[in-house]
Amino acid sequence: MLSEHRCQDAGSAVLAALETAARERGAVDFVLNAQLAGSGFYFKYGYTQTGDVYDIDGTAHVDMRKLV
Repeated sequence: MLSEHRCQDAGSAVLAALETAARERGAVDFVLNAQLAGSGFYFKYGYTQTGDVYDIDGTAHVDMRKLV
């Protein structure tokens, strides 16, 4: 996300909309990969880390999951 848009709740709004749409379609969990540096954002919304840290193009990532 561009730095000028951080801390304006845009990410929270997008995540909430995606989760709502997925629930309406019968999703029972949400799975994503996040940059390790940004994983705190997802922890805040109930996601848990499901594996070890791994590298994608020189950036540390983690898999995360949230049950509905």
